[in-house]
Amino acid sequence: MKKGLLALGLMIACSRVVAFQPPPQPQAWAEKLFGPPANLFHDFGTVPRGAQLQHDFVITNIYAVPIEITSVRRGG
Repeated sequence: MKKGLLALGLMIACSRVVAFQPPPQPQAWAEKLFGPPANLFHDFGTVPRGAQLQHDFVITNIYAVPIEITSVRRGG
């Protein structure tokens, strides 16, 4: 009887561990400005040395404060 209750208790405990999923991570405030995650980057592919390429990122100000872009950096 004790073994049966112990087995039942272990099954219940294990099922709760398996069923637990952490909550989704909240989006950073700056990522919300770009819309869907696909809009966060652009891959130019292979680029010849010295080429000048351009891609416009659309930023939507969803806050009631002015936004100033102070720097731009190249991704890796």
